[in-house]
Amino acid sequence: MELKEFKFCPQCGAKQLLKQASRFSCKECDYVFYQNTAAATAIILKFQDAILMTRREKNPAQGKLDLPGGFVDSGENAELGILRELKEELNLELSQDALSYWRSFSNVYVYKGVSYDTCDLIFEAQLETWPTSWQTSEISCLEKVKLADLDLDQVGFTSIKRALYEYKNR
Repeated sequence: MELKEFKFCPQCGAKQLLKQASRFSCKECDYVFYQNTAAATAIILKFQDAILMTRREKNPAQGKLDLPGGFVDSGENAELGILRELKEELNLELSQDALSYWRSFSNVYVYKGVSYDTCDLIFEAQLETWPTSWQTSEISCLEKVKLADLDLDQVGFTSIKRALYEYKNR
């Protein structure tokens, strides 16, 4: 991953930033910065003979299909992160016991020209009732999608495409 915005050391302003894997260091002042992988969550919500998918309201991947989820906040574990995201995005309250961890997939999330490496932790759960409200600033609509009918070209993120492909073919 290249961070175009890191042209100078954030501490002393020197132009001598060295990059090794996710570590940036400055020869002038010995400043060290780690750009570690961010944890993110997504969930496959099974409803009747389909799954719940969201359609993204804004970039990245505006207009594309996605699974509910998002970044894990500081101090949260993955389960609390996905439960918070479900409450924020779909006004759904599930218990941790309703969640089943499935798999993880790596991804590169590009936001406003900055690339973030993520580790997307995918859960699954059974949905008993269809949500009637959602976070319209993030989601334009909800869609019931049968896995057999899913067009992966309509899915916005590589990690979610891979997850759904493997989920569908398991």
